[in-house]
Amino acid sequence: MKSFREVERQFVIMNTPKYVVLTGTTKEANSLLCYGYVDATAGLTYQTVAATMYIDGDYSIVDTAKVISMKIRADSVSCEDIIPVKNKALFRQYAYIVENIDQFYYTNPELEQCRAIEELDQFRHPEFPDDLQVMFVKDGYRPEGIWVRPVKLLGEDNGTFLLEGHMLNTPHADFGLKAGDTVMCASGIIDNAGTRLCFALLSNT
Repeated sequence: MKSFREVERQFVIMNTPKYVVLTGTTKEANSLLCYGYVDATAGLTYQTVAATMYIDGDYSIVDTAKVISMKIRADSVSCEDIIPVKNKALFRQYAYIVENIDQFYYTNPELEQCRAIEELDQFRHPEFPDDLQVMFVKDGYRPEGIWVRPVKLLGEDNGTFLLEGHMLNTPHADFGLKAGDTVMCASGIIDNAGTRLCFALLSNT
């Protein structure tokens, strides 16, 4: 898995046995079928669906998790153990899981619009896709990378994006802002080589 986009709102095999016993299954299994989604607060998450046997690149479902269902955060499992599954029938078989997640976690169109901007992927936290590392620059201070969670796309012009977001940590330098403050940031190409920057729009810089 290279990007959250490969697993968001998709079924995956979690190819590790360490969580299987926690589902309560009594059948032989070495992996889990999960559904991936993004929780804006907790980050990339996998909802357990069924215990599976994964052998030589193929899997079989051995026990659907009807009693015990877990949410496994991406930072607690190696991305190498996450294998996307291309099987449209799973969306029909487990429609109740997909619908529940959609109704609870996909209710903010503006946030989802920001998440959909692939040009910003290089600045995203690998386990918290809604969070961007934004460069803060001010005369007399060293530049700092601050985590910002965009909540609204204010404008887009030929690959340049203007966003509004909330700061997730406080800079070491005195930029006049702290964690929780709202900040505007922009991202665009700055040279012929296609170098893209993402930076905060600060006053008196």
